[in-house]
Amino acid sequence: MVTVNALLIEDDAADRDRIALELRADHHSEFDLIVTTSLQRGMEYLESQEFDVVLLDLSLPDAHGLEAVLRMTQAWPDLAVVVLTGLDDKQTALAALKHGAQDYLSKEWLDGALLIRSLQYAIERKRIEVQLRQSEQRYRALVAAMTSIVWSTNADGQIQDEQTAWAEYTGQSSDQCDQFGWLESIHVEDRVSVTSFWQADSAHRVEREFLLRIWNASSNRYRRCVARVVPIIVDGREVSEWVGTLTDVEDAKQAEEALRRAERLASLGTLAAGIAHEINNPIVAAWTSAEAALNILDQPEATEMLSECLQNVVQSLLRCRDTVEGVLRFARHGEVEKRNRDVAGVIRQAIQELEHYAETHEQTLMWTNEEELPPVYGNDAQMQQVLVTLMRNSIEAGRAGDRVELATSTSTDSIQVTVTDRGHGMTLEEQQRAFDPFFTSRKEHGTGLGLSIAHGIMEGHGGSITLTSEGGEGTQVTAQFPLAMQATRDCDVTTKDS
Repeated sequence: MVTVNALLIEDDAADRDRIALELRADHHSEFDLIVTTSLQRGMEYLESQEFDVVLLDLSLPDAHGLEAVLRMTQAWPDLAVVVLTGLDDKQTALAALKHGAQDYLSKEWLDGALLIRSLQYAIERKRIEVQLRQSEQRYRALVAAMTSIVWSTNADGQIQDEQTAWAEYTGQSSDQCDQFGWLESIHVEDRVSVTSFWQADSAHRVEREFLLRIWNASSNRYRRCVARVVPIIVDGREVSEWVGTLTDVEDAKQAEEALRRAERLASLGTLAAGIAHEINNPIVAAWTSAEAALNILDQPEATEMLSECLQNVVQSLLRCRDTVEGVLRFARHGEVEKRNRDVAGVIRQAIQELEHYAETHEQTLMWTNEEELPPVYGNDAQMQQVLVTLMRNSIEAGRAGDRVELATSTSTDSIQVTVTDRGHGMTLEEQQRAFDPFFTSRKEHGTGLGLSIAHGIMEGHGGSITLTSEGGEGTQVTAQFPLAMQATRDCDVTTKDS
C-alpha cells in the first residue's frame, strides 16, 4: 500500500478532526497527515518536506479566498491542491481551479468516499499535468537545440499559429505566411509538388519529404532545403494537424557538387593520362620501326627486315585503333536500345564466342544452369560484351587445364551471372582499382578498359558488377542484370518508382 503524504491547512477544529478521522478510517489508502491552522505555517512545512497533496481552506486567519491558492500554486506549481469551501464560497472555489487548484470540496457535504476520491484524482491530475508540462519543455528545448526549423499546419496545410523560426528564415511576417501564404517563400518551380500534395485526397497525404528551394532573408536568395512533413493522427484515422521540419542543405549540396566536380576532373585526368600512355607506346614503336625501315631501304636483301618493320608499324597502329575504340565504347555505353532479352541466349552466344580462345589457352568453359531463366531488360550486344570481358579475364588469369565456371541464379528483381576462375587472384589494391580506366594487372595484355566498360554498361542497365578475390585462389565476378518489367510483376515485386 502506497503512503500518501497530505498536508491539511484548516483553522476550524471540528473540520480538522472530521477530515482526519475520515482519512484514517479508509482501509484502501494510507495517509500520513500533517495538520496546521495557518497558511504561513503550512508553507513552512512545505519548505522542509515533500507532500503529495494539500487540503487548503479558503478562509484562513492569514489568507482569504484566492490569495491562499495563488501563493500556494505559484510557490509549488507541481503540488496537487484541493480547496475546502463553504456553500457561499462556490464561485471562489471555481476561480481557484483556474488558478492551479485540482479540485474543491464543500465542507457541508463532505464524506469519506468523496474526500478520498477527490484527493486521489487531484494527485493523478497533477501528475499528468506535470508530465505534460515537462514533455512540452523537452519539446521546446529540442526545437531550440535543432538546426532544423520546426513548423506546423492544420489538417488542410494552412498555417494558423505564429511560426517564429519560419518567419526568421524566410523574412515573412506572421500575416504573410498565414493560411497558405507560406507557399510564397517556395520557389515557383517547386510549388507544384507541394500544392499537389495538399490538394490530394486525404487518404494519400502521408508522411513525405521534399527537396525545395526556399527564400532565405539573410542571404537574399533561394537556398535548397529538405522539408519533412508528418501527420498527427487522431482516432486512428483522421489527421488533426501536420508537424514538419525544414533543414537547410544548401552548403552540404554545394560541397557534394564540388566534390563530384573534383572527382570528375580527377577521373578525366586519369583517363587522359591513360589514353596518352596507351597511344604513346605504340606510336613510339611504330616510329622506331619506320625509322629502321628507312635506314635499310637501300640495302640489298632487306626485304625480310622491311617486312618485319612494316608488320610492327601495322600492329602498333592497330593497338592505337583498339585503344580509341575502347575509349569510344567507354564514353557511349549508354546510347543503346534496351528491350526484354533472353539472357540464356546471350550467355550461350558469349560462351560460343570464347570457346576457341579458351581452347588456345588449354582451358574449358562450363555453364551451370538448372532452371529456366526469365527475360532481362537490356541490350543483348552490351550484355554479351560484359560476359565476354569477364570470361576472357578469367581465362587469361588461369593456367592450362583450368576450368572457368559460369553460374546463374534468380532473385525477386534480377538475375545474377557469376564467373569463377582458379587463377592467380587479385590483391586488395588491385580489387579496389579493378574498375578504374586503364588499370590492369596484366601489363602485357589489353588496355585496362575492359572492366571499366563492363562496369559502365552494368550501371547503364540499372544493374551492378562486383568481385571477390583471394591471392592465389582465383576470382569470382558477379554481374547482376535487372529482370524485365513483366517478369518483375510476375514475381510480385513493387519497384520504388511504381
